[in-house]
Amino acid sequence: MLRRSYGSMRGLAAAVLMLLPAAPMAAQSAAPKAGTISASIGVGGGSASLSCASCKSSRESNVTGSASLGIGVSSQFVIAGELSGWMKDYNSVNGTGTLRLIFANVVGKLYPQSGSGLFVKAGGGGSFINEEIRRTAVPTTTVKSSGLGLVAGAGWDLPLSGRVVLTPYVEYNRAAAGNATANGIRTSEQLGANLFHGGISIGVR
Repeated sequence: MLRRSYGSMRGLAAAVLMLLPAAPMAAQSAAPKAGTISASIGVGGGSASLSCASCKSSRESNVTGSASLGIGVSSQFVIAGELSGWMKDYNSVNGTGTLRLIFANVVGKLYPQSGSGLFVKAGGGGSFINEEIRRTAVPTTTVKSSGLGLVAGAGWDLPLSGRVVLTPYVEYNRAAAGNATANGIRTSEQLGANLFHGGISIGVR
């Protein structure tokens, strides 16, 4: 099966912490409202790793993106649909490749202290893994896998002006192992992945 050898990387924890500013007093107005629609887009950095019987992969880092659309259930709870994505071009002894991870989840966001803007979230949905492997004088091999996706995270809504909020966040996504296909042909390989990422989003609600 496929052999991968990724370089080592440094953790993103320090960078994520730097995104967390001191909360302004205006954060008291950051509480969600029942029936209010919210939407946001975000960018950050993430550390990802594949898991399979024949994988030789360490964690790799690159830019991530996210999007969310939700509705307030109360001043302390929001239900949202979220997308998170990560992509990495890499070089190996056998050629080059591109790895993509996509997570589509439905999450519940809980604000333990009404009006603080701080929240925790968890949910699940689908995960999608796509890897293109390009070797010299050999046709490109496309490996795909999809399955259950899980997510847990936390963030801090900081109001800017009117309905606009800025949200530093961290989250962990996991793609459950599923049967991989190589150029559309089903294999016996079970391929999964995980992604830890943090960033900052801007949204309205």
